[in-house]
Amino acid sequence: MPDRKALDIAHRDLDVLIFVEDPGAANFIATLPRTMGEQGFRVKILAAGSARQYLRERNVLWEEMPADAASVIEAARPRLLVTGTSANPNTAAFALTTAARSAGVTSVGIVDARSNAGFRFRGRSNDPLAFAPDRIIMPDEHTRKAFAALGMANERMSICTHPQHEQVRSEAQRLAMVTRHELRQSLFPDAQGRKILLFIAEPKGGPDPDIDRRSAEYTLTGRGGSDDRTDIVLEEVLDAVREIEPRPFMVLRLHPRNKEEDFAPYLKEIAMVSKGGSPLEAAYAADLVVGMTSLLMEEAALLGTQVLSVLPRTREKTWLPAIEDGSIPCVTTREDLQRRLAELLSGRQPAMANRNMSAAAPTPRVQDILFEMLATGCVRTTAKER
Repeated sequence: MPDRKALDIAHRDLDVLIFVEDPGAANFIATLPRTMGEQGFRVKILAAGSARQYLRERNVLWEEMPADAASVIEAARPRLLVTGTSANPNTAAFALTTAARSAGVTSVGIVDARSNAGFRFRGRSNDPLAFAPDRIIMPDEHTRKAFAALGMANERMSICTHPQHEQVRSEAQRLAMVTRHELRQSLFPDAQGRKILLFIAEPKGGPDPDIDRRSAEYTLTGRGGSDDRTDIVLEEVLDAVREIEPRPFMVLRLHPRNKEEDFAPYLKEIAMVSKGGSPLEAAYAADLVVGMTSLLMEEAALLGTQVLSVLPRTREKTWLPAIEDGSIPCVTTREDLQRRLAELLSGRQPAMANRNMSAAAPTPRVQDILFEMLATGCVRTTAKER
């Protein structure tokens, strides 16, 4: 594998320059170098933060993001700048977008989900669109409406198929050739025939305290020792699992931004911590995937695995389209959690239809939108054309 810090960024004929630092955004653009390269376009990825490990594990080539954003745009002179969003208010994406605007380079922002819409382009300002690019590409109508409510013009937004859904469908075909027993033996050898419950953790310390911390709206309270949203839901699940016999094999699946020590108070109650590798394989091998509003919940449902969303307040159902439309069942109280877990792990609950999750993927794809922008000349040549 080449030393990414040593790779040369200066390509004057570069078509698309991409920057990502969050795994969600990296997930969205990981296939672009291949799919756009097949059409003759030159694409380069710059990465920072936890996106680097995410891309490394998927064998996607990237370069380290230099400190000076303006020099990056000057060196590369891309026709399009594509940036992901993250929870970091000081992300280099904002400096890149500003530099691109000054240089007359069209900027495109990738939003992978509706959550945190008001913080995606805010930075440290009070304006939720302070660093908004020329165009935003997003995966669904729910997200478009969220940005429209913030003041983003419709003509500056495009909806695409979530690239990961395409990847999940392809992965499902591959996994269908492998028995779940073989995969379980490989990933969870200590389960020894027990039902496997995979709990999907979410990042801690996001930009909006209203999302990540306990509030008066919470219908789940946890054990009272933590006000963190993920901790509260995990505590409720751990307590509910204690009431189930035979006890399932509890696996904690870490988000790439999580550290194992983040969950130190709970490790004695958890049979195994899962990190790195393929989260899709882990979800496919499990008997039940439990989480909150992570995209991995949708992916697990696409794979055909039983899924249950556990939310500390009812209004969070709108944060993931598959929960909002009923494709993924959801509970918001301790009593409902205990009942649904017992049903799902005992086999008394019929398999989910996942009716909306198995539909054919809509078009366009991310690359289709970028192809059109490049082909129609929908890129600025001077800063004054903004």
